[in-house]
Amino acid sequence: MKKIMLLFLTLMFVCAFAGVAMAEVSFTSDGPDSSATLTGVMSNFKTSNNVTLTCASGATAYAASSAHLNGDKAYGAASGDSIIYWTTKTEGADTPTPGNSDGTTVTTWSAL
Repeated sequence: MKKIMLLFLTLMFVCAFAGVAMAEVSFTSDGPDSSATLTGVMSNFKTSNNVTLTCASGATAYAASSAHLNGDKAYGAASGDSIIYWTTKTEGADTPTPGNSDGTTVTTWSAL
């Protein structure tokens, strides 16, 4: 549980500094996806091996989700809510996207 909390504190930091220009970006152990136009510390942010972190942000809100490739659960959070959510996923499948920056997808998952 402590690792999950640390992950989402990091995730909130990442999404908060990604800025308004970021619509949705995924981070892996190779760094941000090639479509991202990030500068500074965010351009070098990487996750652990086989972990994906996806952030969707707008001008005033964000949502994020993360999962391990070989895991069967994904975790998500939204800026308008203090709850961390989880959902099941197929092992080996991609991390479910957080949906809109307002958190409407993530908040339909189960609360921890």
